[in-house]
Amino acid sequence: MHPSLFAAPSFTVRKRSASNTTGRAFVVEALVLVAFLTAAIAIVLQVFASAGVISRDAHTLSMSEHLAVNAAERFGTNLDEEAGLRHSTSNGEVLPSGSTATFSVDTVVTQEPTDAGTLYHADITVT
Repeated sequence: MHPSLFAAPSFTVRKRSASNTTGRAFVVEALVLVAFLTAAIAIVLQVFASAGVISRDAHTLSMSEHLAVNAAERFGTNLDEEAGLRHSTSNGEVLPSGSTATFSVDTVVTQEPTDAGTLYHADITVT
């Protein structure tokens, strides 16, 4: 017999390129990760920005209350002195009249005569 008859048949196997598929999957996964991180960072930044706004509003309200209480205490100690408008900074420092200020405390004093004496009312407005 001829030696070529006993030789094993020759099959050519075509291999797929695994590196091309793996590279494509990596790029898709990286894009999904970048999109997720971008969305998460945007949400966290919005939370921090709204927290800053809430903090500034709380500071303004707290300082307004502080200035109103100070005006009420001054009115309680000297009834005639507190009528009028006072200007204050954001730290509560009282400024001269007519200057540019963060807060204005307006105190309007009204008198109500009674049988026992005079009753004083103070309307304190902080703007």
